[in-house]
Amino acid sequence: MFGQFDLQGSKIRNLPGVAIQADGLHVEQDMRCSDKFLAEGVTKMVGAAIDGQFICGGACFCNPGNVALELSGLIVKEHVFWQDGFTVDGQASLRGARVEGRLDCSGATFRNPGKVAVEAVGLTVDQKAKFSNGCRVEGQLNLTGCKIGGWLDFAGGRFLHKGGKALDLARASVAQNLIFRDGCFVEGQILLAGAEVSGSIWAEGGHFENVTGTVLDATGLRVGRDALFRVKGDRFVALGQIVLNDARIEGRLDFTGASLEKRSDALKCDRVRVGQSVIFDNVTSDGSVQMSRAMIAADLSFVGASIAGEVSLKGTCIDGALKLRFQERKPPRLLNLCRVRVASLDDRQTALPKKMELDGLVYGTLRDTEDAKTRILWLHKNHKYVPQVYLQLASSYSAAGRHDLATKVLMAREDARFASGTGQLAWLNRLFGRVFKATVGYGYKPFRVLWWLVALQAAGWAIFSLLNLNDSNFTPVRNDIDNRWFNPFLYTTDLLLPLVSIRHRDLWIPHGGGAVAAVAFTVMGWILAICLVTGVGRLFKRDT
Repeated sequence: MFGQFDLQGSKIRNLPGVAIQADGLHVEQDMRCSDKFLAEGVTKMVGAAIDGQFICGGACFCNPGNVALELSGLIVKEHVFWQDGFTVDGQASLRGARVEGRLDCSGATFRNPGKVAVEAVGLTVDQKAKFSNGCRVEGQLNLTGCKIGGWLDFAGGRFLHKGGKALDLARASVAQNLIFRDGCFVEGQILLAGAEVSGSIWAEGGHFENVTGTVLDATGLRVGRDALFRVKGDRFVALGQIVLNDARIEGRLDFTGASLEKRSDALKCDRVRVGQSVIFDNVTSDGSVQMSRAMIAADLSFVGASIAGEVSLKGTCIDGALKLRFQERKPPRLLNLCRVRVASLDDRQTALPKKMELDGLVYGTLRDTEDAKTRILWLHKNHKYVPQVYLQLASSYSAAGRHDLATKVLMAREDARFASGTGQLAWLNRLFGRVFKATVGYGYKPFRVLWWLVALQAAGWAIFSLLNLNDSNFTPVRNDIDNRWFNPFLYTTDLLLPLVSIRHRDLWIPHGGGAVAAVAFTVMGWILAICLVTGVGRLFKRDT
Protein backbone atom coordinates (compact mmCIF):
# COMPACT_ATOMS: atom_id res chain seq x y z
CA MET A 1 0.00 0.00 0.00
CA PHE A 2 1.44 3.33 -1.07
CA GLY A 3 1.47 6.24 1.36
CA GLN A 4 -0.17 6.15 4.76
CA PHE A 5 -2.84 3.79 6.05
CA ASP A 6 -5.12 6.07 8.08
CA LEU A 7 -7.98 4.67 10.18
CA GLN A 8 -8.21 7.59 12.63
CA GLY A 9 -11.59 7.87 14.32
CA SER A 10 -12.96 4.75 12.56
CA LYS A 11 -15.25 2.27 14.33
CA ILE A 12 -15.34 -1.31 13.11
CA ARG A 13 -17.56 -3.86 14.84
CA ASN A 14 -17.74 -7.60 14.18
CA LEU A 15 -17.85 -9.41 17.54
CA PRO A 16 -16.90 -12.18 17.98
CA GLY A 17 -15.47 -12.50 14.49
CA VAL A 18 -12.73 -10.74 12.52
CA ALA A 19 -12.98 -6.95 12.47
CA ILE A 20 -9.88 -6.29 10.32
CA GLN A 21 -8.18 -8.89 8.14
CA ALA A 22 -4.82 -7.54 6.95
CA ASP A 23 -2.34 -10.42 7.05
CA GLY A 24 0.74 -9.63 4.97
CA LEU A 25 -0.21 -5.96 4.66
CA HIS A 26 2.61 -3.66 3.50
CA VAL A 27 2.35 0.03 4.35
CA GLU A 28 5.10 2.19 2.86
CA GLN A 29 4.64 5.07 5.29
CA ASP A 30 2.77 5.39 8.64
CA MET A 31 -0.23 3.47 9.87
CA ARG A 32 -2.55 5.50 12.11
CA CYS A 33 -5.37 4.09 14.25
CA SER A 34 -5.76 6.96 16.72
CA ASP A 35 -8.40 9.54 17.69
CA LYS A 36 -10.76 7.09 19.43
CA PHE A 37 -10.38 4.39 16.82
CA LEU A 38 -12.45 1.30 17.80
CA ALA A 39 -12.21 -2.27 16.53
CA GLU A 40 -14.58 -4.79 18.11
CA GLY A 41 -13.50 -8.25 17.05
CA VAL A 42 -10.14 -9.63 15.96
CA THR A 43 -7.68 -7.32 14.22
CA LYS A 44 -5.31 -9.56 12.22
CA MET A 45 -2.09 -8.23 10.75
CA VAL A 46 0.10 -11.36 10.80
CA GLY A 47 3.34 -10.78 8.91
CA ALA A 48 2.44 -7.18 8.15
CA ALA A 49 5.14 -4.60 7.39
CA ILE A 50 4.97 -0.87 8.13
CA ASP A 51 7.80 1.21 6.72
CA GLY A 52 6.97 4.23 8.84
CA GLN A 53 5.41 4.53 12.30
CA PHE A 54 2.55 2.60 13.87
CA ILE A 55 0.52 5.19 15.79
CA CYS A 56 -2.48 4.10 17.87
CA GLY A 57 -2.85 6.78 20.57
CA GLY A 58 -6.31 6.51 22.17
CA ALA A 59 -7.32 3.48 20.07
CA CYS A 60 -9.30 0.53 21.46
CA PHE A 61 -9.08 -3.05 20.21
CA CYS A 62 -11.77 -5.12 21.87
CA ASN A 63 -12.40 -8.88 21.88
CA PRO A 64 -12.76 -9.82 25.58
CA GLY A 65 -11.34 -13.19 26.61
CA ASN A 66 -9.86 -13.88 23.16
CA VAL A 67 -7.22 -12.51 20.82
CA ALA A 68 -8.06 -8.89 20.06
CA LEU A 69 -4.88 -7.80 18.26
CA GLU A 70 -2.92 -10.39 16.27
CA LEU A 71 0.38 -8.89 15.11
CA SER A 72 2.65 -11.93 15.06
CA GLY A 73 5.64 -11.37 12.78
CA LEU A 74 4.87 -7.66 12.40
CA ILE A 75 7.76 -5.49 11.17
CA VAL A 76 7.78 -1.74 11.88
CA LYS A 77 10.67 0.21 10.37
CA GLU A 78 10.32 3.17 12.70
CA HIS A 79 8.45 3.60 16.03
CA VAL A 80 5.33 2.15 17.63
CA PHE A 81 3.31 4.63 19.71
CA TRP A 82 0.58 2.97 21.77
CA GLN A 83 -0.01 5.80 24.22
CA ASP A 84 -2.58 8.13 25.71
CA GLY A 85 -5.37 5.72 26.53
CA PHE A 86 -4.49 3.00 24.03
CA THR A 87 -6.50 -0.07 25.15
CA VAL A 88 -6.55 -3.75 24.25
CA ASP A 89 -9.45 -5.67 25.81
CA GLY A 90 -8.38 -9.25 25.13
CA GLN A 91 -4.99 -10.56 24.08
CA ALA A 92 -2.44 -8.57 22.11
CA SER A 93 -0.03 -10.86 20.25
CA LEU A 94 3.36 -9.58 19.12
CA ARG A 95 5.06 -12.97 18.87
CA GLY A 96 8.20 -12.67 16.76
CA ALA A 97 7.48 -9.03 15.90
CA ARG A 98 10.25 -6.52 15.17
CA VAL A 99 10.27 -2.79 15.87
CA GLU A 100 13.32 -1.05 14.44
CA GLY A 101 12.67 2.13 16.39
CA ARG A 102 11.17 2.29 19.86
CA LEU A 103 8.04 0.75 21.39
CA ASP A 104 6.17 3.21 23.60
CA CYS A 105 3.21 1.92 25.61
CA SER A 106 3.19 4.71 28.20
CA GLY A 107 -0.28 5.01 29.69
CA ALA A 108 -1.63 2.06 27.69
CA THR A 109 -4.02 -0.58 29.08
CA PHE A 110 -3.89 -4.29 28.24
CA ARG A 111 -6.74 -6.21 29.78
CA ASN A 112 -7.09 -10.00 29.75
CA PRO A 113 -7.48 -10.99 33.46
CA GLY A 114 -6.22 -14.43 34.47
CA LYS A 115 -4.72 -15.05 31.00
CA VAL A 116 -1.93 -13.73 28.80
CA ALA A 117 -2.64 -10.09 28.09
CA VAL A 118 0.42 -9.40 25.89
CA GLU A 119 2.01 -12.32 24.05
CA ALA A 120 5.38 -11.01 22.84
CA VAL A 121 7.65 -14.05 22.85
CA GLY A 122 10.72 -13.31 20.73
CA LEU A 123 9.85 -9.62 20.30
CA THR A 124 12.73 -7.48 19.01
CA VAL A 125 12.90 -3.74 19.68
CA ASP A 126 16.04 -2.05 18.35
CA GLN A 127 15.69 0.98 20.61
CA LYS A 128 13.92 1.37 23.95
CA ALA A 129 10.64 -0.26 25.03
CA LYS A 130 8.37 1.51 27.53
CA PHE A 131 5.53 0.04 29.57
CA SER A 132 5.66 2.95 31.98
CA ASN A 133 3.95 6.10 33.23
CA GLY A 134 0.58 4.57 34.07
CA CYS A 135 0.73 1.57 31.76
CA ARG A 136 -1.61 -1.10 33.14
CA VAL A 137 -1.52 -4.79 32.26
CA GLU A 138 -4.23 -7.06 33.70
CA GLY A 139 -2.97 -10.55 32.93
CA GLN A 140 0.46 -11.76 31.90
CA LEU A 141 2.95 -9.66 29.98
CA ASN A 142 5.00 -12.33 28.23
CA LEU A 143 8.31 -11.06 26.88
CA THR A 144 10.14 -14.40 26.95
CA GLY A 145 13.28 -14.27 24.84
CA CYS A 146 12.73 -10.68 23.78
CA LYS A 147 15.63 -8.49 22.59
CA ILE A 148 15.60 -4.83 23.53
CA GLY A 149 18.31 -2.60 22.04
CA GLY A 150 17.90 0.20 24.59
CA TRP A 151 16.11 0.55 27.93
CA LEU A 152 13.22 -1.65 29.02
CA ASP A 153 11.14 0.64 31.22
CA PHE A 154 8.33 -0.39 33.60
CA ALA A 155 8.59 2.69 35.85
CA GLY A 156 5.23 3.75 37.23
CA GLY A 157 3.36 0.87 35.57
CA ARG A 158 0.93 -1.62 37.15
CA PHE A 159 1.13 -5.29 36.23
CA LEU A 160 -1.55 -7.50 37.74
CA HIS A 161 -1.68 -11.29 37.49
CA LYS A 162 -2.28 -12.52 41.01
CA GLY A 163 -0.93 -16.03 41.63
CA GLY A 164 0.69 -16.25 38.18
CA LYS A 165 3.48 -14.74 36.12
CA ALA A 166 2.83 -11.04 35.81
CA LEU A 167 6.06 -10.26 33.90
CA ASP A 168 7.80 -13.07 32.03
CA LEU A 169 11.25 -11.92 30.96
CA ALA A 170 12.93 -15.32 30.94
CA ARG A 171 15.97 -15.34 28.62
CA ALA A 172 15.30 -11.71 27.71
CA SER A 173 18.19 -9.57 26.46
CA VAL A 174 18.28 -5.86 27.35
CA ALA A 175 21.16 -3.84 25.92
CA GLN A 176 20.90 -1.04 28.46
CA ASN A 177 18.91 -0.67 31.71
CA LEU A 178 15.91 -2.55 33.10
CA ILE A 179 13.76 -0.14 35.13
CA PHE A 180 11.12 -0.78 37.83
CA ARG A 181 11.29 2.66 39.47
CA ASP A 182 8.79 5.29 40.58
CA GLY A 183 6.15 3.15 42.23
CA CYS A 184 6.12 0.32 39.70
CA PHE A 185 3.60 -2.16 41.13
CA VAL A 186 3.68 -5.85 40.24
CA GLU A 187 1.14 -8.31 41.63
CA GLY A 188 2.29 -11.77 40.66
CA GLN A 189 5.67 -13.20 39.73
CA ILE A 190 8.44 -11.51 37.80
CA LEU A 191 10.50 -14.08 35.91
CA LEU A 192 14.02 -13.06 34.93
CA ALA A 193 15.56 -16.52 34.81
CA GLY A 194 18.41 -16.61 32.32
CA ALA A 195 17.90 -12.98 31.34
CA GLU A 196 20.79 -10.69 30.40
CA VAL A 197 20.83 -6.98 31.21
CA SER A 198 23.93 -5.24 29.88
CA GLY A 199 23.28 -2.10 31.94
CA SER A 200 21.74 -1.87 35.41
CA ILE A 201 18.52 -3.00 37.06
CA TRP A 202 16.84 -0.07 38.77
CA ALA A 203 14.06 -1.13 41.13
CA GLU A 204 14.24 1.69 43.68
CA GLY A 205 10.76 2.41 45.01
CA GLY A 206 9.24 -0.62 43.30
CA HIS A 207 6.55 -2.76 44.96
CA PHE A 208 6.56 -6.47 44.10
CA GLU A 209 3.86 -8.66 45.57
CA ASN A 210 3.28 -12.40 45.37
CA VAL A 211 2.51 -13.45 48.94
CA THR A 212 1.98 -17.13 48.12
CA GLY A 213 5.38 -17.75 46.55
CA THR A 214 8.29 -16.28 44.62
CA VAL A 215 7.86 -12.66 43.63
CA LEU A 216 11.11 -12.37 41.63
CA ASP A 217 12.85 -15.38 40.12
CA ALA A 218 16.13 -14.23 38.61
CA THR A 219 17.99 -17.54 38.63
CA GLY A 220 21.00 -17.29 36.33
CA LEU A 221 20.47 -13.57 35.67
CA ARG A 222 23.39 -11.64 34.13
CA VAL A 223 23.74 -7.90 34.87
CA GLY A 224 26.54 -5.86 33.31
CA ARG A 225 26.45 -3.12 35.95
CA ASP A 226 24.41 -2.67 39.17
CA ALA A 227 21.26 -4.32 40.54
CA LEU A 228 19.57 -1.73 42.78
CA PHE A 229 16.62 -2.70 45.01
CA ARG A 230 17.01 0.18 47.43
CA VAL A 231 15.28 3.29 48.71
CA LYS A 232 14.85 6.19 46.35
CA GLY A 233 12.06 8.33 47.72
CA ASP A 234 9.89 5.30 48.54
CA ARG A 235 11.19 1.99 49.84
CA PHE A 236 11.57 -1.04 47.66
CA VAL A 237 9.04 -3.59 48.96
CA ALA A 238 8.89 -7.30 48.15
CA LEU A 239 5.97 -9.33 49.51
CA GLY A 240 7.24 -12.72 48.46
CA GLN A 241 10.50 -14.52 47.91
CA ILE A 242 13.32 -13.08 45.78
CA VAL A 243 15.57 -15.67 44.12
CA LEU A 244 18.94 -14.64 42.66
CA ASN A 245 20.61 -18.06 42.68
CA ASP A 246 23.53 -18.36 40.24
CA ALA A 247 23.14 -14.74 39.16
CA ARG A 248 26.15 -12.73 38.02
CA ILE A 249 26.22 -9.00 38.70
CA GLU A 250 29.30 -7.09 37.53
CA GLY A 251 28.57 -4.00 39.65
CA ARG A 252 26.97 -3.84 43.08
CA LEU A 253 23.90 -5.54 44.52
CA ASP A 254 22.15 -2.99 46.71
CA PHE A 255 19.12 -3.56 48.97
CA THR A 256 19.67 -0.47 51.16
CA GLY A 257 16.49 0.29 53.12
CA ALA A 258 14.45 -2.41 51.35
CA SER A 259 11.53 -4.17 53.01
CA LEU A 260 11.47 -7.95 52.43
CA GLU A 261 8.23 -9.30 53.81
CA LYS A 262 8.41 -13.05 53.22
CA ARG A 263 8.30 -14.95 56.54
CA SER A 264 10.32 -18.00 55.43
CA ASP A 265 13.17 -17.45 52.94
CA ALA A 266 12.84 -13.80 51.94
CA LEU A 267 15.95 -13.72 49.75
CA LYS A 268 17.99 -16.52 48.18
CA CYS A 269 21.29 -15.58 46.54
CA ASP A 270 23.14 -18.88 46.57
CA ARG A 271 26.22 -18.98 44.30
CA VAL A 272 25.73 -15.36 43.22
CA ARG A 273 28.81 -13.59 41.85
CA VAL A 274 29.06 -9.83 42.44
CA GLY A 275 31.81 -7.64 41.00
CA GLN A 276 31.52 -4.92 43.62
CA SER A 277 29.75 -4.65 47.02
CA VAL A 278 26.59 -6.30 48.34
CA ILE A 279 24.66 -3.95 50.62
CA PHE A 280 21.87 -4.79 53.07
CA ASP A 281 22.15 -1.61 55.14
CA ASN A 282 18.92 -0.75 57.02
CA VAL A 283 17.10 -3.66 55.40
CA THR A 284 14.00 -4.95 57.18
CA SER A 285 13.24 -8.63 56.57
CA ASP A 286 10.57 -10.84 58.10
CA GLY A 287 12.34 -13.95 56.83
CA SER A 288 15.79 -15.33 56.12
CA VAL A 289 18.57 -14.14 53.84
CA GLN A 290 20.46 -17.01 52.17
CA MET A 291 23.74 -16.30 50.39
CA SER A 292 25.70 -19.54 50.37
CA ARG A 293 28.83 -20.13 48.25
CA ALA A 294 28.69 -16.61 46.83
CA MET A 295 31.67 -14.68 45.43
CA ILE A 296 31.80 -10.98 46.36
CA ALA A 297 34.67 -8.85 45.05
CA ALA A 298 34.27 -6.04 47.59
CA ASP A 299 32.29 -5.55 50.85
CA LEU A 300 29.23 -7.30 52.24
CA SER A 301 27.39 -4.95 54.59
CA PHE A 302 24.55 -5.42 57.11
CA VAL A 303 24.83 -2.04 58.87
CA GLY A 304 21.54 -1.29 60.67
CA ALA A 305 19.84 -4.35 59.19
CA SER A 306 16.88 -5.98 60.96
CA ILE A 307 16.48 -9.59 59.83
CA ALA A 308 14.05 -11.77 61.81
CA GLY A 309 15.09 -15.11 60.34
CA GLU A 310 18.42 -16.67 59.48
CA VAL A 311 21.37 -15.03 57.75
CA SER A 312 23.33 -17.77 56.01
CA LEU A 313 26.62 -16.98 54.27
CA LYS A 314 27.87 -20.55 54.29
CA GLY A 315 30.89 -21.01 52.04
CA THR A 316 30.88 -17.42 50.77
CA CYS A 317 34.13 -15.69 49.77
CA ILE A 318 34.34 -11.92 50.40
CA ASP A 319 37.37 -10.02 49.10
CA GLY A 320 36.55 -6.89 51.12
CA ALA A 321 35.02 -6.32 54.56
CA LEU A 322 32.15 -8.23 56.14
CA LYS A 323 30.20 -5.63 58.11
CA LEU A 324 28.04 -7.39 60.70
CA ARG A 325 26.37 -4.50 62.49
CA PHE A 326 22.74 -5.51 62.93
CA GLN A 327 20.12 -3.45 64.72
CA GLU A 328 20.61 -3.76 68.47
CA ARG A 329 17.05 -4.87 69.20
CA LYS A 330 16.53 -7.17 66.21
CA PRO A 331 19.50 -9.44 65.48
CA PRO A 332 18.93 -12.47 63.23
CA ARG A 333 17.78 -15.73 64.80
CA LEU A 334 20.80 -17.57 63.38
CA LEU A 335 24.01 -16.32 61.78
CA ASN A 336 25.70 -19.02 59.70
CA LEU A 337 29.30 -18.17 58.77
CA CYS A 338 30.55 -21.71 58.22
CA ARG A 339 33.52 -21.83 55.81
CA VAL A 340 33.25 -18.10 55.06
CA ARG A 341 36.48 -16.45 53.90
CA VAL A 342 36.69 -12.68 54.32
CA ALA A 343 39.55 -10.20 54.10
CA SER A 344 38.34 -8.01 56.97
CA LEU A 345 35.73 -8.45 59.71
CA ASP A 346 33.83 -5.42 61.01
CA ASP A 347 31.51 -6.40 63.87
CA ARG A 348 31.63 -3.20 65.92
CA GLN A 349 28.61 -2.49 68.13
CA THR A 350 26.55 -5.28 66.64
CA ALA A 351 23.80 -7.23 68.40
CA LEU A 352 24.45 -10.87 69.19
CA PRO A 353 22.33 -13.39 67.26
CA LYS A 354 20.60 -16.06 69.31
CA LYS A 355 22.67 -18.78 67.64
CA MET A 356 25.76 -18.87 65.47
CA GLU A 357 27.57 -21.37 63.26
CA LEU A 358 31.20 -20.38 62.76
CA ASP A 359 32.99 -23.58 61.74
CA GLY A 360 35.77 -22.77 59.27
CA LEU A 361 35.30 -18.97 59.38
CA VAL A 362 38.56 -17.36 58.21
CA TYR A 363 39.28 -13.62 58.23
CA GLY A 364 42.38 -11.55 57.79
CA THR A 365 42.05 -8.44 59.95
CA LEU A 366 39.66 -7.01 62.53
CA ARG A 367 38.32 -3.48 62.21
CA ASP A 368 38.19 -3.23 66.01
CA THR A 369 40.96 -4.89 68.02
CA GLU A 370 39.59 -3.91 71.44
CA ASP A 371 36.34 -5.78 71.93
CA ALA A 372 37.55 -9.27 72.80
CA LYS A 373 34.79 -9.84 75.37
CA THR A 374 31.95 -9.58 72.83
CA ARG A 375 33.76 -11.71 70.29
CA ILE A 376 34.36 -14.44 72.84
CA LEU A 377 30.61 -14.42 73.50
CA TRP A 378 30.14 -14.92 69.76
CA LEU A 379 32.41 -17.95 69.85
CA HIS A 380 30.62 -19.41 72.85
CA LYS A 381 27.34 -19.12 70.88
CA ASN A 382 28.67 -21.46 68.19
CA HIS A 383 26.48 -24.54 67.89
CA LYS A 384 29.31 -26.77 69.09
CA TYR A 385 32.88 -26.52 70.37
CA VAL A 386 35.24 -26.00 67.43
CA PRO A 387 38.89 -25.15 68.29
CA GLN A 388 39.50 -23.46 64.94
CA VAL A 389 37.21 -20.50 65.61
CA TYR A 390 39.14 -19.61 68.76
CA LEU A 391 42.53 -20.08 67.10
CA GLN A 392 41.42 -17.86 64.21
CA LEU A 393 40.45 -15.01 66.52
CA ALA A 394 43.60 -15.41 68.60
CA SER A 395 45.80 -15.29 65.49
CA SER A 396 44.07 -12.08 64.34
CA TYR A 397 44.75 -10.44 67.70
CA SER A 398 48.37 -11.64 67.62
CA ALA A 399 48.83 -10.24 64.11
CA ALA A 400 47.54 -6.90 65.39
CA GLY A 401 50.05 -6.99 68.26
CA ARG A 402 47.37 -7.61 70.92
CA HIS A 403 48.93 -10.68 72.54
CA ASP A 404 47.05 -10.01 75.78
CA LEU A 405 43.71 -10.36 73.99
CA ALA A 406 44.98 -13.40 72.10
CA THR A 407 45.71 -15.03 75.46
CA LYS A 408 42.17 -14.27 76.67
CA VAL A 409 40.75 -15.95 73.58
CA LEU A 410 42.94 -19.02 74.01
CA MET A 411 41.87 -19.31 77.63
CA ALA A 412 38.24 -19.02 76.50
CA ARG A 413 38.93 -21.91 74.14
CA GLU A 414 40.02 -24.04 77.08
CA ASP A 415 36.87 -23.01 78.98
CA ALA A 416 34.77 -24.22 76.08
CA ARG A 417 36.81 -27.42 75.68
CA PHE A 418 36.40 -28.50 79.28
CA ALA A 419 32.72 -27.47 79.30
CA SER A 420 32.02 -29.55 76.18
CA GLY A 421 33.08 -32.84 77.75
CA THR A 422 30.58 -35.68 77.88
CA GLY A 423 30.38 -39.04 79.59
CA GLN A 424 30.29 -40.28 83.16
CA LEU A 425 33.56 -38.59 84.14
CA ALA A 426 32.75 -35.26 82.49
CA TRP A 427 32.29 -33.65 85.90
CA LEU A 428 35.81 -34.68 86.89
CA ASN A 429 37.19 -33.22 83.68
CA ARG A 430 35.38 -29.94 84.31
CA LEU A 431 36.68 -29.87 87.90
CA PHE A 432 40.25 -30.34 86.70
CA GLY A 433 39.70 -27.59 84.15
CA ARG A 434 38.61 -25.14 86.82
CA VAL A 435 41.62 -25.94 88.98
CA PHE A 436 43.96 -25.75 86.00
CA LYS A 437 42.56 -22.33 85.03
CA ALA A 438 42.70 -20.95 88.56
CA THR A 439 46.28 -22.01 89.16
CA VAL A 440 48.18 -21.50 85.89
CA GLY A 441 45.57 -20.10 83.46
CA TYR A 442 45.59 -23.30 81.38
CA GLY A 443 49.33 -22.83 80.94
CA TYR A 444 49.00 -19.39 79.38
CA LYS A 445 49.72 -17.73 82.74
CA PRO A 446 51.98 -20.28 84.49
CA PHE A 447 53.40 -17.87 87.04
CA ARG A 448 49.95 -17.27 88.50
CA VAL A 449 50.85 -20.26 90.68
CA LEU A 450 53.27 -18.05 92.63
CA TRP A 451 50.36 -16.00 93.96
CA TRP A 452 48.73 -19.20 95.14
CA LEU A 453 51.96 -20.25 96.86
CA VAL A 454 52.20 -16.88 98.62
CA ALA A 455 48.56 -17.04 99.70
CA LEU A 456 48.83 -20.64 100.94
CA GLN A 457 52.13 -19.89 102.66
CA ALA A 458 50.53 -17.03 104.60
CA ALA A 459 47.46 -19.12 105.42
CA GLY A 460 49.57 -22.08 106.57
CA TRP A 461 51.76 -19.83 108.70
CA ALA A 462 48.67 -18.47 110.47
CA ILE A 463 46.92 -21.86 110.82
CA PHE A 464 49.93 -23.76 112.13
CA SER A 465 50.79 -20.92 114.51
CA LEU A 466 47.36 -21.25 116.08
CA LEU A 467 47.53 -25.04 116.15
CA ASN A 468 50.95 -24.92 117.81
CA LEU A 469 49.47 -23.15 120.80
CA ASN A 470 48.25 -26.58 121.85
CA ASP A 471 51.20 -28.95 122.33
CA SER A 472 48.98 -31.96 121.59
CA ASN A 473 48.76 -31.07 117.84
CA PHE A 474 52.48 -31.65 117.14
CA THR A 475 54.78 -34.17 118.85
CA PRO A 476 58.60 -34.24 118.30
CA VAL A 477 59.94 -37.45 116.76
CA ARG A 478 62.78 -37.49 119.37
CA ASN A 479 62.93 -36.58 123.04
CA ASP A 480 65.86 -34.23 122.53
CA ILE A 481 63.75 -31.92 120.34
CA ASP A 482 62.11 -29.02 122.16
CA ASN A 483 58.52 -28.02 121.18
CA ARG A 484 59.67 -24.44 120.99
CA TRP A 485 61.72 -25.30 117.92
CA PHE A 486 58.49 -25.76 115.83
CA ASN A 487 58.46 -23.11 113.04
CA PRO A 488 55.03 -22.68 111.33
CA PHE A 489 56.58 -20.89 108.32
CA LEU A 490 59.14 -23.58 107.61
CA TYR A 491 56.61 -26.33 108.26
CA THR A 492 54.20 -24.83 105.71
CA THR A 493 56.99 -24.39 103.18
CA ASP A 494 58.01 -28.04 103.59
CA LEU A 495 54.41 -29.21 102.97
CA LEU A 496 53.82 -27.01 99.88
CA LEU A 497 57.05 -28.05 98.13
CA PRO A 498 56.59 -31.80 97.56
CA LEU A 499 59.63 -32.15 95.32
CA VAL A 500 61.93 -30.22 97.67
CA SER A 501 62.43 -31.05 101.37
CA ILE A 502 64.00 -28.88 104.05
CA ARG A 503 63.33 -31.74 106.53
CA HIS A 504 61.48 -29.56 109.03
CA ARG A 505 58.25 -31.56 108.74
CA ASP A 506 60.24 -34.78 109.36
CA LEU A 507 60.86 -33.58 112.96
CA TRP A 508 57.16 -33.46 113.94
CA ILE A 509 54.29 -35.88 114.12
CA PRO A 510 50.96 -34.03 113.62
CA HIS A 511 47.83 -35.03 115.56
CA GLY A 512 44.18 -34.02 115.40
CA GLY A 513 43.69 -30.69 113.65
CA GLY A 514 47.38 -30.53 112.87
CA ALA A 515 47.19 -33.80 110.93
CA VAL A 516 44.17 -32.63 108.93
CA ALA A 517 45.84 -29.32 108.05
CA ALA A 518 49.12 -31.07 107.15
CA VAL A 519 47.35 -33.44 104.74
CA ALA A 520 45.40 -30.57 103.17
CA PHE A 521 48.49 -28.46 102.54
CA THR A 522 50.39 -31.45 101.21
CA VAL A 523 47.60 -32.18 98.69
CA MET A 524 47.44 -28.54 97.65
CA GLY A 525 51.19 -28.52 97.20
CA TRP A 526 51.03 -31.51 94.85
CA ILE A 527 48.15 -29.92 92.91
CA LEU A 528 50.13 -26.71 92.42
CA ALA A 529 53.21 -28.65 91.39
CA ILE A 530 51.32 -30.72 88.83
CA CYS A 531 49.58 -27.64 87.40
CA LEU A 532 52.88 -25.74 87.24
CA VAL A 533 54.69 -28.54 85.42
CA THR A 534 51.78 -28.96 82.97
CA GLY A 535 51.49 -25.22 82.40
CA VAL A 536 55.19 -24.67 81.79
CA GLY A 537 55.21 -27.65 79.44
CA ARG A 538 52.35 -26.11 77.42
CA LEU A 539 54.12 -22.76 77.41
CA PHE A 540 57.31 -24.22 75.89
CA LYS A 541 55.32 -26.34 73.43
CA ARG A 542 53.37 -23.31 72.24
CA ASP A 543 56.49 -21.17 71.84
CA THR A 544 58.27 -23.81 69.78
